[in-house]
Amino acid sequence: MKNIINKFKKILTSEEAVEFAQEVKETAENLKNEASDLVKEGAEKTKEAASAVKQRTDAVVKAAKEPTKKDGMITYDQFQNVEVRVGTILSAEKIEKSDKLLLLKVDVGESESRQIVSGIATYFDDVQSLVDRQAMFVTNLEPRTIFGHESNGMIFAVNDDDNFSILEPDMAIVPGTKAS
Repeated sequence: MKNIINKFKKILTSEEAVEFAQEVKETAENLKNEASDLVKEGAEKTKEAASAVKQRTDAVVKAAKEPTKKDGMITYDQFQNVEVRVGTILSAEKIEKSDKLLLLKVDVGESESRQIVSGIATYFDDVQSLVDRQAMFVTNLEPRTIFGHESNGMIFAVNDDDNFSILEPDMAIVPGTKAS
């Protein structure tokens, strides 16, 4: 029995065993650090998501507190919250598998163009005729995904049974100019 114990002691104190123990210790330490980093990253993402939910909740609570009128009327303060700007359509293309939707790239006076999905395709035989046209856009809507494309605004247009029209300025206006 003593012989077996001495062999185990010899094996456990060998250079290979000591190196292996050090490698296991280092690996454990690395895994601990990686786990800590992942926990921090997850906590940060959770914090960001919670902040976004809080902002949306605050907006809903604020809207719920505002008086709702049964006749469909809104207050002047509510109207002032709608941001309408002039935009120049830079490109227009039909969205695959949709008869009505167009993907518009619009200059609304920001550093980058906006992507806006609009259901106006059926009114245009040639969607390229929209390029370089100016129109009025709501620019402070929350982004919305439509047919897999994020939409960051809405074009103003009107139609009745026989006619369709985009609401556009009657002369060239600097993109991004707010309606007043």
